[in-house]
Amino acid sequence: MTAIPEGIKDILIADGVVTGLGPGTPGDWRAYLYSEPDTPDNVVTIYQPGNWDRASNRYLLDFPIIQVRVRSARGDAQGAMTKIQQVKDSLLGYDPHDRSGDRWAGILFGTDIIPLGADENKRYRFVISFNLIIEPAPSALTNRVPLNL
Repeated sequence: MTAIPEGIKDILIADGVVTGLGPGTPGDWRAYLYSEPDTPDNVVTIYQPGNWDRASNRYLLDFPIIQVRVRSARGDAQGAMTKIQQVKDSLLGYDPHDRSGDRWAGILFGTDIIPLGADENKRYRFVISFNLIIEPAPSALTNRVPLNL
């Protein structure tokens, strides 16, 4: 099983929304997982809040939620808005696919783009959330019934 933020990062890299994970060439948009660094400026950070996730008690079906936050270079509100729109376009309605033994059946709309304003360094931030539908690979310990989506 791939951690869900890792899978989202892989999709964003494949679609050219970000150029990779962690530090890179100045000016590039880079992905970070679980925690937003102080630098560089142009970052796309992927969070899995966890406290909102849901799962079926009967069927092997999980409904995790992810949040993606974008932060721009100093004073570049338009750049941040463009990047969060690219994130939305890349993920929303992504085709069902298998990822590390799990079946990602859908990436659905959670909340629309929310502006968070600028931080103390005048870097603009936006956030969006998505609901996922995942049939995890069965384990020997599960008591839930696979759906084979």
